[in-house]
Amino acid sequence: MSFPKNLFPFAHIPKETVEHFSSKPWCIPYFENDSLYPFPSESRILKEHTGDTFTAITLQSPDTIPFVQLFYSPPTSSRPSGEVKVLLSFGSHINGHIDTAHGGFIGALLDDMIGCAAETVRAKEKVTMTAYLNITYKKPIKTPGIVLGRSWVEKKEEKNIFGKATIEDCEGVVLATGEALFIVLDRDRLRGKL
Repeated sequence: MSFPKNLFPFAHIPKETVEHFSSKPWCIPYFENDSLYPFPSESRILKEHTGDTFTAITLQSPDTIPFVQLFYSPPTSSRPSGEVKVLLSFGSHINGHIDTAHGGFIGALLDDMIGCAAETVRAKEKVTMTAYLNITYKKPIKTPGIVLGRSWVEKKEEKNIFGKATIEDCEGVVLATGEALFIVLDRDRLRGKL
């Protein structure tokens, strides 16, 4: 397995997370699949600084995204860097239209998902930042509800990481897609510039 454990240690899944997602039969196989490795969402962990507050505080509530579980799927011929899969449970406080997730929220989610995939191929002492994100909205994303996100790195060229992501419903219908360029930066130099 080429997954960088030093970036994302594999984790025990909280019982309440398993119970929540297991209420939907289509989610159960993700928890039973031994080829998937659970890991925590780094951006949902509260830090001692102000980084990641949008996802760690604002989007981590019973009414926004109460439950999240990420899995790493090892490399295959079609995904040489592996794939990050994430189950997301949405509340109703992310809406734009009635019972429909806001498009800006979906953009932020795709950005976070692709960023997570980019983290799997960058050096630990480095950080990544979004240079661009292109979004295609295919169908409305209903709330409350559970979706599956997939993200992966398409290619890495020196300090450039190109990634893609999809958000899918329980039947695998793609609801939104994103493609992004992340720039790899030196962590200490970045802190000095901000």
